[in-house]
Order: sequence, then C-alpha cells, then structure tokens
Amino acid sequence: SNSIDGVVRLDSFPSTLTELNLSGNAIESLESSGNIIHMPYLRILDMSKNKLTSLPPQMDAKQLQNLIISQNNIESIPSTLFHDASSITTLIASDNKMSIPPDLSPCKMLRIVDLSKNELLNAPTVHDSLERLILNENKISSLSGMLSGTAKASLIELHVSDNRLNELCH
Repeated sequence: SNSIDGVVRLDSFPSTLTELNLSGNAIESLESSGNIIHMPYLRILDMSKNKLTSLPPQMDAKQLQNLIISQNNIESIPSTLFHDASSITTLIASDNKMSIPPDLSPCKMLRIVDLSKNELLNAPTVHDSLERLILNENKISSLSGMLSGTAKASLIELHVSDNRLNELCH
C-alpha cells in the first residue's frame, strides 16, 4: 500500500500519460504550475480513497473520459473544471462532502454520474445525454428541476434511495 501524502504536482508526470491511478493514498491537494493541469492525453484519472478537499479550477484534459474522485473530502467541484474536459463520460464522486451539486450541463458526453453518499441538498443540472444518475444517501428533497424537459430524454437509471424526498416533480 502506498502512502503518498500532502500535495501532488501533476506536472511532474509526463503529459503523455493516458491513465493515472493514484487511489488509496493520503493526497490532500492536486497542483500544477499555473492554475491549469495540462494532461492532454489523459483518459482515466483515479484519485479515489485520498484526502482531497478540493479540485483544481481547470484541467486541460480534452481526452478525459473517466474521473474517479470517490472517498475523499471534496466539498465542491469547480464549475470551470470541465471547460476543457468536454469528452468526460463517467464521473464517480461518491462518498465526499458536497452539499452543492456540480453543474454538469456543459458535459455533453457524460453518461454516468455517481454522487451518492454526499450531503447534496439538490440534484445536479445535467445534459440530456445522461443515462445513469446515482444520488443515493444524500439530503435531496425534490427532483422537480432535474426531471423536466429534455433532461430525462436518455435517462435509463435513477437511484435516489435514502434521501429526504417529499416530491419527485410537479
């Protein structure tokens, strides 16, 4: 078992990486020179089971498909994070401390989102391409905004057990 802790500078890794798995450590922060993490070929980033409390504001990761950040202490996902990560298809951010859901509407390729075991009060705003949304074990009281219009066009699975739901939609 590794025991990398503290700050990890992602620009110390080759920018040619397509997969980076740093799960199961004690990493508290991801940094890079400047505010943008430049990893243009990265397809999979697994930072699960660490001690992250936040994410960098932006990633130059146009090939990123899978972002796995479960089992951390993340309180929010910056709205700017996905501006240059438009090819993301899977976001696993379960078991964190988020109370405000991320705005995922710019992520047109996103198919799977797992935000279970957080402290979310509302469901996230999603693009109509989403197929699977897992929101178990949060504090969500209503899904009314999320289940309207085209947001439900391609939704195949919706998991909302163990929340505070008192209405689905109106």
